[in-house]
Amino acid sequence: MNELFPFGFAATGKVLDGLTTSFYCNRYGAENELSNPHRKFMEDRGVWKSFPKRQLVAQGILLGTGIVLYGIDHFFGVENEIVNLHKGWLYGLGGVTYIAAINNSFHYTVEWIKEKRKRRGYSLCHPNLK
Repeated sequence: MNELFPFGFAATGKVLDGLTTSFYCNRYGAENELSNPHRKFMEDRGVWKSFPKRQLVAQGILLGTGIVLYGIDHFFGVENEIVNLHKGWLYGLGGVTYIAAINNSFHYTVEWIKEKRKRRGYSLCHPNLK
């Protein structure tokens, strides 16, 4: 079970990143997606209809590379060491996807606050400025 944790960590982070990206792009437009292939999928098929395919591609690349690196680690007998190739890849990119999910959530929240303030006639900077 310990051997599967890095894979689960990376996969969960990628799903969270995909969900927060989809919520943001669904509300504020697919042009906000920085990845060209993902933006093209969103524009062609819609944000939520493209979500499964985007996840399959991203998870395949992330986890597939992790599996290959695990095989290399196993070949050299270091798969259970604290530092090895597959853990570096999965924890490294998995951590980045959690940061991306937090960033997406932050941007979504800021845009939501801007909308609320705009509807009430306030500036985001100062309540007395219009």
